[in-house]
Amino acid sequence: MVPEVWVGFVEVRQLPGENHPIALTGKGAFTWIACWTVDAESFRARVGKVMNEYGLFVVDAEEITTYTKAEEDGIVGAELADLYERTRVNENYCIYGTLHNYFQDQ
Repeated sequence: MVPEVWVGFVEVRQLPGENHPIALTGKGAFTWIACWTVDAESFRARVGKVMNEYGLFVVDAEEITTYTKAEEDGIVGAELADLYERTRVNENYCIYGTLHNYFQDQ
């Protein structure tokens, strides 16, 4: 399979400990992420690894699809388009968008 930019809507939470590169202000957060990969399974694995480097772990990931399919499905907004533009220039990139914090489980 040929790598291409995939996107997904990801829920993250803070790993235990302190002094993480990203410190959430709430219990968790949601964000769009774009990265180069070949399928949904490798997207989850790659995103999990990258988020761990920031002191976060992935709780769930939804709407995982190629960017092209996301465009066809009409789910691409300004933020996701920007993530794609920044990610597509380098296959090593895995870029997250705005972290939308939440403060309690529903």
